Amino acid sequence: MRVLLIASLMLFGFVQAVLAGAERVALVVGVASYQHAAPLANTRNDANDVGAALQRLGFTVQTVLDPDRSAFERAIRQFGEAARGAEAAVFFYAGHALEVGGHNWLLPTSVELKAPRDLRFEALDVESLLEQTEGMARVTLLFLDACRDNPFQKRLVTGSRDIPRGGLSQVSAGTGTLVAFATAPGTVARDGAGRNSPFTTALLHHIETPGLEVRQLLGLVRRDVREASNGTQLPWENTALEGEFYFKPPKPPPTRVAEQTLRDGTVEAELLFWRSIQNSKDPLDFQAYLARFPNGVFADLARRRAVTAAPASPPVLPPAAVTTQPAARSASFEGRLVEALDRTGDLTKAPWLRDEHRRTVERYLTLKSPKAIAVEPKSGRPFWWNSVSSIAVAEQLALEGCQQSYVSPCTLVASDEALLASDPRQASLRPMERLSYAGRFQADRVPLFDPNGAHDVVQRYGGMSEPKAMAVRPNGAIFTARNGASVAEAEAAALTACNAKTSPFPCFLYAVNNQVVLPQRRTEPTR
Repeated sequence: MRVLLIASLMLFGFVQAVLAGAERVALVVGVASYQHAAPLANTRNDANDVGAALQRLGFTVQTVLDPDRSAFERAIRQFGEAARGAEAAVFFYAGHALEVGGHNWLLPTSVELKAPRDLRFEALDVESLLEQTEGMARVTLLFLDACRDNPFQKRLVTGSRDIPRGGLSQVSAGTGTLVAFATAPGTVARDGAGRNSPFTTALLHHIETPGLEVRQLLGLVRRDVREASNGTQLPWENTALEGEFYFKPPKPPPTRVAEQTLRDGTVEAELLFWRSIQNSKDPLDFQAYLARFPNGVFADLARRRAVTAAPASPPVLPPAAVTTQPAARSASFEGRLVEALDRTGDLTKAPWLRDEHRRTVERYLTLKSPKAIAVEPKSGRPFWWNSVSSIAVAEQLALEGCQQSYVSPCTLVASDEALLASDPRQASLRPMERLSYAGRFQADRVPLFDPNGAHDVVQRYGGMSEPKAMAVRPNGAIFTARNGASVAEAEAAALTACNAKTSPFPCFLYAVNNQVVLPQRRTEPTR
């Protein structure tokens, strides 16, 4: 099964939705019962399930199943009208598609092809769809779950979208547009054995996750499809987005709440109090904070620390017990942390994770405090950070490094030697706000380094002359460059400097001139 996702930062919808004042609209098309070709197994499921998800996300959705050419064309024209003035637009198609003569064609249920010239009268050109939505909405997202191979050569006699022939061509992404395919050009995309195609399964799994910008979402979809297909299918996209789009926006980060509260002048005492205890190991300190500020900005964190912090005054033990108790406590924490990590990932498909988790815990126990460790629950991949200015910073950087490395928001498992999540799959994911920021460069918004520590590279970047670029690594390496006469040369120089040292983590462009581009997850300079 192939999927073409054309996402243009423009909103589309239907005439009825626009008249009703809808801000988000979607057209979802599924074609299964071809009149002159074998039926497709799960395209109706794909369309119905995506339509239901979009409705839950606040879209006004029109779902069209098994349209003939006339009905398909009518729905697209209505879609274009409804997109006028909308805030966001989504198109999803599941069915056959092919490329002939440089054009990409979507095939309605009535299609009957005997020669390439029949396409203009039997099929719908993707370019006509783009023309209908261009300039109408602020954000337009078009998903085509269709072959990128060419079923025309077999006259569509197969009942699968897995047809090994030359496939759909690339679609140029106009300004504010993202174009994505379920697989790379000229390769096969699978139907899958379940209710949905692999691409639609991955899309449905992530589309309702709060705080996932559309490009981050596609990164997760790409990873899931690659893993499900053992590397034989890799989703693909072209992008010219000029802003961010969230199917489900992130919750306001705690820092904004703190800033808003501080502005009214009533919590300076709270902030001073918190700073005085934030690195404490005594639970009584956090209980005292909660007694004074039960609804404070840091109340949730204080409740957790009140439980996990070590007692201030341990009981007096006999001499023999005193010599053995620290080792016993450490061994207990070590075992519980290994057990927590082993509850992540799929140990059946990836049994090597057990060894990796044990090596990770052994290494973590040797690190200097403050330290913290986070894990991406689905893959089971951990990420730690240590030796920073405070435990709060260690926790933040562990979560940022984990999310940037493994694409998905992570959960905090341990802070110093306190276990915070015995089953990370049940714990809350923590989308990190600094990783999704895409505005003008601000030194305090740069992730992956201790904001309380000196970092001359970050502080100097804002004052550097253009063209310039900054690259970052999830482990905290930051490099800038203003070499050459163009932005592309500055990007290349920053990435080259960042990648000069061998590391398992890739380097990402953080900023180009004074614009932050990290959410694009670019690892290559502009060509």
